[in-house]
Amino acid sequence: MGKKGEEQLGVDIFDTMGESPMYGAQCKLKEPSKSLQPAEIREEVEKAEDFPAKLDYYTIMTT
Repeated sequence: MGKKGEEQLGVDIFDTMGESPMYGAQCKLKEPSKSLQPAEIREEVEKAEDFPAKLDYYTIMTT
């Protein structure tokens, strides 16, 4: 798990068991009145596609 501001290839949390299926998640801190924009979602998904392990499931979580 990386720290805020570190390059993580779109994945903050991932399954370290190494078994299939592999799960990964990206955490996005947002103010209550703000939402994730479609472009931001696409950008995070594109980054996750370069993650070293093949992710079977990917979730973007936000406040």
